[in-house]
Amino acid sequence: MFSITTLVKWTSISNHLLRTAQSTMEGRIVNISSAIVYAKAGQNETLRQSLSQLPGVEIHAATEDGKLIVTIERDNDKTAVDTYEAIERMDSVLSVAMIFQQTESNPDQELLTCK
Repeated sequence: MFSITTLVKWTSISNHLLRTAQSTMEGRIVNISSAIVYAKAGQNETLRQSLSQLPGVEIHAATEDGKLIVTIERDNDKTAVDTYEAIERMDSVLSVAMIFQQTESNPDQELLTCK
């Protein structure tokens, strides 16, 4: 179970993803997603270091029992999948669970206010 602090961080992540989509240039595709990455026992710091080396990956929160909340921002679906596969192959990873995913191909048009 996640604490209130973690839920507040999830809200912050959602806002971060929205700002990223809004700032994307028209015609450029961006794949944005969030995930929980579960570290093997005793591997939290090793996993943090490994994740921080991957392009487009940002760690937003972590629990003491090895759950890391990350966002992944990539230029297209293929590189996003490649990033998820790279994370899955890390020795310090127990599992990865995608929580949110969105592909923005024209964010200015897609984020118009609904009436």
